[in-house]
Amino acid sequence: MNYFFVALLTIAISFVILRIVKKNEQHFLKSFSYRQSDIHSITKKFYTKNNIKQNKETQLTKRMDSSNAKIILAEDKAYWVENNIFYIADIINDHPDMSTAKPIDTSNLSKEDIDKMLFILDNLGRGEKDERGSSGN
Repeated sequence: MNYFFVALLTIAISFVILRIVKKNEQHFLKSFSYRQSDIHSITKKFYTKNNIKQNKETQLTKRMDSSNAKIILAEDKAYWVENNIFYIADIINDHPDMSTAKPIDTSNLSKEDIDKMLFILDNLGRGEKDERGSSGN
């Protein structure tokens, strides 16, 4: 009689264990489907589209941009714009001589001189934001 209860208990526990294993096997073998955004978020650290370091705008860069002026050197003259006034100065040793700096009066200029000034103004607005070096000459 003692063996009957042990055998019955063993069979009952075996069925419970088999049922648990079968239930876990169904969940384990179930295929997972991911969305495209899930796959992208998993794999994005392995590839990058843009390897260029993006410049952050810091207090130092803002201060440097406000205190520095872009100057164009043409025909032994230096041209720049400061406080919405167009200035011209002579060039000495590849540097503008600020003692000769004077604002340009555009009302007395000829058509060719105005075209030249507009060309210089267009070129002052162009260029990279971090362009600080020389032309290499």
